[in-house]
Amino acid sequence: NYMKMMTARRVRNEQRVATRGAKPVGPNRTAFVRETRSVYHAGVPSYDTIDQLARLLSGAVADLGLKSWYGEHGQWGIFHDGYRQSKARFIYEEIQRAKADGRLPATTVQACEVGFLAGHTSLLFLLSLGPSAKMVSFDLGDTEWAIDQGELLTEAFGERHFKLTLGGSNSTVPQFHQEHPR
Repeated sequence: NYMKMMTARRVRNEQRVATRGAKPVGPNRTAFVRETRSVYHAGVPSYDTIDQLARLLSGAVADLGLKSWYGEHGQWGIFHDGYRQSKARFIYEEIQRAKADGRLPATTVQACEVGFLAGHTSLLFLLSLGPSAKMVSFDLGDTEWAIDQGELLTEAFGERHFKLTLGGSNSTVPQFHQEHPR
């Protein structure tokens, strides 16, 4: 069954992370954390700045040296070069319009996503919404890099602003909703 296979992959990935020793390092990972921290608390950066950080985030996966690294910036996601920035730019611009015309509150906004992979959508939402934003991502954890990338976003944004929840969304999302009612 599909879910059993994905759960087995997640467990293997959790075991790999638990036994790896030191946190992964690399030039892209270091630059990502440094650059993200410098722009995050200064307000909402330009779309071009977010795109540059997304490229560092892709490079951070490459820094892991995993055999299964997908090899392209933003592959399978909204920053993939094949989209010519149309998806990511649309989301960024729509969030800015919604904030400007009052459809989004000026106070803390919490966004949730199902399917974290390498973290590009979380990055986009956190930076587009601004320094009071909170992001909760739900992911099976079946890719080799998801857990490491989740730790990287936590390091860059802090536990107060980012959380990666592993497991099947059919159970983790309802559980989160029950634990955090409106």
